[in-house]
Amino acid sequence: MTPIKEAFAFAPKTQPQWTNGQQTTGTSSLRSFSDVPRRSLSLLRRASVQKPIDVPEALMKYEIPSAINEKQHVEHQMEKLCLKKAELTFARLCFLGLLSGVWMVLSACCAMTVAAGISKEIIAEFPKLPNLMLAFFGPVAMHFIVVFGGEFFSGNCMYFCVGIFKGRVTVQQMAFNLWWVFIWNALGCILACYVCGYLTGIFEAPDQRAFVIAAAEGKAKLSFMTSFLRGIPANILICTSIQMGISARDMAGKILVLHMPLTVYTVAGFEHSITNLVVVPMGVMYGADVNVASWIWNNLIPSAIGNFVGGGIIIGGFVTLLYSWDESGHGNLNMPTPIRRQSIYAGNTAWGGFGTGLAKVRGNLIRALASPETREELDKRMNELKDAQEELYAAKARLEETKKQDVNVKVAMAAVMAYERESSLRNMDSPFPSARGGLTRRFPDREDAGSTEGSSRAIC
Repeated sequence: MTPIKEAFAFAPKTQPQWTNGQQTTGTSSLRSFSDVPRRSLSLLRRASVQKPIDVPEALMKYEIPSAINEKQHVEHQMEKLCLKKAELTFARLCFLGLLSGVWMVLSACCAMTVAAGISKEIIAEFPKLPNLMLAFFGPVAMHFIVVFGGEFFSGNCMYFCVGIFKGRVTVQQMAFNLWWVFIWNALGCILACYVCGYLTGIFEAPDQRAFVIAAAEGKAKLSFMTSFLRGIPANILICTSIQMGISARDMAGKILVLHMPLTVYTVAGFEHSITNLVVVPMGVMYGADVNVASWIWNNLIPSAIGNFVGGGIIIGGFVTLLYSWDESGHGNLNMPTPIRRQSIYAGNTAWGGFGTGLAKVRGNLIRALASPETREELDKRMNELKDAQEELYAAKARLEETKKQDVNVKVAMAAVMAYERESSLRNMDSPFPSARGGLTRRFPDREDAGSTEGSSRAIC
């Protein structure tokens, strides 16, 4: 008997009774579960439990052909770009950082010109319209940086954090790159603001001048915590756009996905440190009342820290965890790993081992979140890997010992040959025939090796 039939076998079996067209007894007693015996309820619950679905393995592995790059390929491209950025020469790093600042100013000049040209009546009806114009034209700088070239502080936060989490670069390399890229981004922004924004006089009109001054003074009035909190989502969206741009395969797709997240952050009014290095210096050049020291402390520094937290730690960490986990909950052990290049800081164990420590923490976290079966399989594989690693170390030690023995044998042979050569030369110079006759032992195949004359002929 099935569980359902068995459950209904224990249900009360009374005949229905009707009063004035309504059922009053009989099966009406089953309207509430309180009238059903407990054994019947337990059997019903047992019958309602679904058995696991038997899905073919080939079906689970099937995937629709994708028009974008796969996840592991995106992560490997980020690691590759991180290594390339870490190995840039200082002169090239400075030039590319300066170039990114120029791209930012050129797109900002266009965006602010359009936003400042909107009449006050329209702004009164649609207050966010200037932000929308800034969001539409401002992200063009990201197109220039990604397609043409440049070192950008916001994107490098993500690249280097991915490299740190994956153990590809050291903390010194990350700090060196981010510091100098930020400095040269700032120099490029200020220099281009003066040359392209101030000397050209494109904001000399009263409405445009008022717009630039109001934007600069508004950013300078923000508090430290407000700037920090607004900087986190700003770089989350910027680095998301960069990651989506890497996923796209054609130029049109890259431009579209680069543009949309930047539009979101600009319309929302979040704080981006490099953008602030364009807006505030431009406003100061046109007469904005800004205390530069206060602006740097309350807006520029906290927004830069927030950008690092949002784009580096959050997006970089999410990319590493998202692309390095498979459906079973642990790291994808079949994923190819790029070759780690030798770092100039490789000998510094205090800093060079920091990335390895983070990798261990990430591995422990993945193991803790995995199921017991997966954890057992993972431990089994790790033990096999340790055994193979120990065998490899033992083989290397045997190889080194063999090499040392070969070297010792070669040195001994060279010493013997040198001694024999020296003895031969000494005997050749000796005036005694008996001494020269001793050299006949070196020519045992001579028929006359036993006589002094034969030895002399052998020497000659």
